[in-house]
Amino acid sequence: FLWGKYVIAKYTDFEKMDTGSLGCDTINNQTIIFKGRDVYDEEVVRGLCSKGQYKSWIGNANSIFQYHDVRFALYTSFLAPFLEILNVNNFTIDLSGNSSKGKTTTLKLAASVWGNPDATSDSIVNTWATTVTSVERTAEIMSSLPIFLDDTKLAGNIKDNKQTASALISNVLYAIASGRGKSRGKLIGIDHTSSFKTILFSTGEGPATSLTDNEGAKGRTVSLLGNPFGSDNADMGKFVSSIEEGFKNNYGHAGPRVVKFIMDHEAEHELWRETYAEVCQNLMSKSESSSIAMRL
Repeated sequence: FLWGKYVIAKYTDFEKMDTGSLGCDTINNQTIIFKGRDVYDEEVVRGLCSKGQYKSWIGNANSIFQYHDVRFALYTSFLAPFLEILNVNNFTIDLSGNSSKGKTTTLKLAASVWGNPDATSDSIVNTWATTVTSVERTAEIMSSLPIFLDDTKLAGNIKDNKQTASALISNVLYAIASGRGKSRGKLIGIDHTSSFKTILFSTGEGPATSLTDNEGAKGRTVSLLGNPFGSDNADMGKFVSSIEEGFKNNYGHAGPRVVKFIMDHEAEHELWRETYAEVCQNLMSKSESSSIAMRL
């Protein structure tokens, strides 16, 4: 499993990861080194790394378990490498509301599962000041890992971007749901069409689904409304800041360990698929929801 520039294998030593000494890996006496197509690819994976201690990360994670939406987002971040195994479609977690900090902190917490959540440095957290092409390329490089876009009000704030904010958000949600990029021309012929398995985490003041008419995209978006931490008072602000500081200094430990767990239990993948299908069938048989809710 390629985690940024590092290969995770059954024999990966996570003690080396905790000391920051995990480097390129070797399989059958051949060294494996990630080399992107260009600088953009290299920048995308730069934030997939670890810092601090796994135990410290666990301590921070345990401190938020009473906040249901925060916990849900954290759990969901672990699911990306399971999508292909369970035959699950891509989807989006949309955190929206007027809270000043809770949404972004929750998004960064989810990002800390896999890498650097600090947007001020090499990070896996990006903003909505982007293009559909950039999101598709990021999703392709990060396939089987989640991607993170903060603050929908920044959508369209990029030079030479001809799309309106609502069109950009709508097209990104659709691209994530479909798992395929658009075919695009190049100087000679047509560029390859990207495909990917991912979960998009998004934040904004209003629901991202309000900006798209695509029912397929809406049907694969889970909207979490309001402040994930419940309140916006001074004490909560201090707590949220301390949580964010903790994840800024300890990240990138938990996700790779889950990947290794998946590898170590390869013989059980078929049982996982069967169990997941049974659970879905049971939920749908009890549900009186709309067709969109049934897709979720």
